[in-house]
Amino acid sequence: MYNDQINMHFFPKTPKFFDLFDKLAKKVELSGKLLHENHLNKSSITQVTKRLRKLELEADEICHHINREANATFIPPIDREDIHKLSYDLDTIIDYVENFQSLAKIFQLGQPKGLFLKYIEAVTKATKQVSLLVHELRHGSKNISKMKKYIIRIHSLENDGDELLRKSFTKLFSSPKSPIVVIKWKDTYKNLEDILDQCEATSDTVEEIIIKNF
Repeated sequence: MYNDQINMHFFPKTPKFFDLFDKLAKKVELSGKLLHENHLNKSSITQVTKRLRKLELEADEICHHINREANATFIPPIDREDIHKLSYDLDTIIDYVENFQSLAKIFQLGQPKGLFLKYIEAVTKATKQVSLLVHELRHGSKNISKMKKYIIRIHSLENDGDELLRKSFTKLFSSPKSPIVVIKWKDTYKNLEDILDQCEATSDTVEEIIIKNF
């Protein structure tokens, strides 16, 4: 009886970390969908900006919840530092998407086309892949091959982003434009690239978790 009480005290019921990660990753996917909805489906930019701001706050709360559970759990299912890192990475993707959307509203970018359109599509695909990757994490070693496929896809999309950034900058500086136009589009493309970079960083964190635990 005494030993049972000790075990109950030091080994509390493991929080559903993977459920929380999945919930946060779904917010990441939704942020990409909202970006797509605004810039490709002509939804109200004001409405989408408000929804993304609300989404960011919801993601922050989930992130705080994960970190509180990690700090309160004696033996978490994966390293505590990895729990903090993954929750931070996922939350940061949403922060970057919300920041881009806020700038898009200020810059009045209009309907995307050409390289801008391809960039938006790459971001939407990358946030979806991140969500799929994190969802599989709960299955551990059973779905490593599937997780590796998602990681490769995310890296490929980030590489596409690098190429799009080079082409966008080349086009931007190829002919005379006002400084305001240059600054506006330079910041636009750089912010989109930040989102893709963060998606890749998140996939790298998941890959480290796989290596260390499965």
